[in-house]
Amino acid sequence: MRYVLLIMCMMILSGQTLDDRYHTTQEIYSLLDSLNQLEELDGWFHLDTIGFSTHESIPILAVRISDNAHQKEDEPRVLFVGQVHAEEVLGIEIVIDLIHDLLYPDASIHTHMNILKEYLEIWLVPTANPEGLNVVHEGLDVSYRKNKRDLSPEGPFPNGEFDYDPSIGNDVDGVDLNRNFSFNWAFGDTFLQPDNSDYASH
Repeated sequence: MRYVLLIMCMMILSGQTLDDRYHTTQEIYSLLDSLNQLEELDGWFHLDTIGFSTHESIPILAVRISDNAHQKEDEPRVLFVGQVHAEEVLGIEIVIDLIHDLLYPDASIHTHMNILKEYLEIWLVPTANPEGLNVVHEGLDVSYRKNKRDLSPEGPFPNGEFDYDPSIGNDVDGVDLNRNFSFNWAFGDTFLQPDNSDYASH
C-alpha cells in the first residue's frame, strides 16, 4: 500500500507547476536591471555578470551592495546564494527580500543595515542555476535539481539532447551543482565518489 501511495504522490508532484509568486529567471533579471537603473541607488548597488550557465549560456548575475558598490574595496565580503539546486526556489525569494531590505530598510533596522553597507561588501546571487530554474518554471519537472549540461546516463558523454525524467529523483542529464563544480571535473573525487561515471552528473 505504501508503494501505491508513493507512486501516486510522485505522479501528482511531477505534473505540478510552480506557483506564480515565485520569480522566474526573467523576472529576477528584470528586477535586478530595474534596480540597477535607479539613480538613487548609484554607489550602493552594482550589478555584475559573474559567469554563464553551461548549456544555454544564460548570464549568472550577482549584486554587490556596499557604500561604494562600484569600487572593489579592502572590506570583508559576505556572499548569499539563493539557489543552486533548481527546485530550491525559496532561497531565491529570501535573497530578493534581503536585497530589498538592504536597499530600503525599515526604520527599525535602518541603522544596522547602513553599518553593514558601510563596513562590508555584500554579494547576492539570486540564482546560480538559471537553466535548472527554467526547467522548474516551465513545468517540465518541479523537482529537478541539476543544470542542463548534456550527459548520457552512462557518464559525461553528450548525446546532443537535454534528456530528463519528470519523476522525482530520476534526473537523467544535468550536473548537480551543489557538489560538482567544474573544478577537477575530469578526475572527480574518487574518495567521496568512487564510481567515476556517476561523479560527473549525480
